[in-house]
Amino acid sequence: MTTFSVQGQITPLGPYQFQLHIPGSQVPHVLYLLLSVLTLGLWLPVWLFHVMIAKGDRLHVIAVDEYGGVWHDRTVWWPPPAVRP
Repeated sequence: MTTFSVQGQITPLGPYQFQLHIPGSQVPHVLYLLLSVLTLGLWLPVWLFHVMIAKGDRLHVIAVDEYGGVWHDRTVWWPPPAVRP
């Protein structure tokens, strides 16, 4: 069995449904500005790369149907969908 660890806030939406709020990563702009000034701009590529890959807040809806299937954002998550040959 696989388990996942996610840090976030869980809000119930119904008896078999909840919303998972995962906070995004934040870029320390003041620190990066100071480092860019002190290194005469050598830190700018690192700053720009961090801004490009930083993720915003995400909301996910998890639900369990009457057959025990787990749905994640309206896509079946468990049990996996049947594979047709």
